[in-house]
Amino acid sequence: MREIVPLEIVVGCDEVNYSPSLAGDCVICALVNVGKKVEGVKDSKLLTLKKRLNLFPLIAENSIFSISIATFKDVEILGIYEARNYAALSALEQVFRLLVKEKVFQNSYRTIKVLIDGHWSREKKEWFKSSLVAATGVSSSVEGVVDGDATVYEISAASIIARVYCDALFEGWNTFFPGYELNTNHGSVTEKHKTTLREKGPSPVHRVKNYGKSWWKSILGEEECQKLEI
Repeated sequence: MREIVPLEIVVGCDEVNYSPSLAGDCVICALVNVGKKVEGVKDSKLLTLKKRLNLFPLIAENSIFSISIATFKDVEILGIYEARNYAALSALEQVFRLLVKEKVFQNSYRTIKVLIDGHWSREKKEWFKSSLVAATGVSSSVEGVVDGDATVYEISAASIIARVYCDALFEGWNTFFPGYELNTNHGSVTEKHKTTLREKGPSPVHRVKNYGKSWWKSILGEEECQKLEI
């Protein structure tokens, strides 16, 4: 285990494929930097696939991280907001447990701070704090950081790890469900994707129920949505 120098442990958390996307899982990564900061890390949306793949092993080597997913079925059952929240909590819990296992908290640390990308209500931040204490016995502060994936290293690094994982998922779905070009559009509501959906109908990995009802109505029409119980 590398020696961690700062007295404040920062856990960055970010998700990819949250919205808008008509297909696939929402992937969340929680990450603590425990080595050198990797040069070139920034918001994953601003990086090419090749650059993300080059950065991935360097970030992994210098961090403790966990990945959790809100599957497309979770989204259909819980809705995207709650599905994402539970997956984020799971990723954070795993990182806290890894920090405990690596005995990070025996090194005279004073605080642990969780920074989650985006705006979060006071109630939801308190929910994260109390849930993490109940699950791991570790207390922390929890803050939301708007545009955190562009301004906080740990969140940027987490976004890259999550996006590489999500890229791989979409490559697999494109293999199993060809024709939708999911490996390139990632479920985005593009004109070409909408045309394909009208021609072929949704694939098994599309978020059909309890998500994007207005999008589906505009793409498939009211009658077809009723048939699919959208």
